Amino acid sequence: MDELFARIVQDTTRFNLGDEEYWGNIGHYFANQGIIVVIVNHQLVHYDRGGDDSFQPEDTAPVTYPAGADDVQLAREWVYDNIRSAQFGNGSPEKVVLFGHSSGGAHIAMNLYAAGDPEQTTGKPALFPPVAGVIYLSVPFWYDRTRPIRKQILQRYYGSDAEDVWGPRSALGLFQRLPDDSPVLKEAFDAAVAFFNAYRERSRPAGTNAIFHVLDKHNHLTNVLSIGSSDNAQALMLLDFIHSCTTSDWKKPELKL
Repeated sequence: MDELFARIVQDTTRFNLGDEEYWGNIGHYFANQGIIVVIVNHQLVHYDRGGDDSFQPEDTAPVTYPAGADDVQLAREWVYDNIRSAQFGNGSPEKVVLFGHSSGGAHIAMNLYAAGDPEQTTGKPALFPPVAGVIYLSVPFWYDRTRPIRKQILQRYYGSDAEDVWGPRSALGLFQRLPDDSPVLKEAFDAAVAFFNAYRERSRPAGTNAIFHVLDKHNHLTNVLSIGSSDNAQALMLLDFIHSCTTSDWKKPELKL
């Protein structure tokens, strides 16, 4: 685990980390709890650590908005079409909980709130396939473009690091521009707070909000790496949320001191 953690610290730059090796602990933990788990990668934004904006690996095409959100949509449709089969565990396509960490969560948000971008038209229902719940872990709903790496990735993914270009197409920007009749709006520090404020302003019934929790003694990476370890604070909260979204008679277990 120490070696794996060292690799992540060295390699992660948000939007360019997407190897299932890093998230195997999530699948292992929840599968052991009787939950069917599908771990999905998204296309990665290439960048150059030396700051070369023209860098592009050979035999690869540039990854631009909304590629990550489109990958999420394809994954959701695959689950909807296949998860009920015996081969994949006889799951229920109506009880799907989406779980995204960091850039993965941002792509989930940009997929769910795609109706906030008038240039994206799919011809499908506003929220299809159905979603029972969403978990966002340390998600950049907005971006700090003063960071050199972030600036380079914004230029590559959105075509510009100018906020008036990427802002409306970020997770927060898309949510703020959702149509008033969007199904996403029912019950529907810094960037996260801005997103939750926007959520509260637009939610139905009015004033409702998502569950927000800050995990003590954890950072951007350890909160997700802890799942399946002896530190089960994060895992138990997520497990409780998943059950509350998918089980009508679920009762939260009493805390024993």
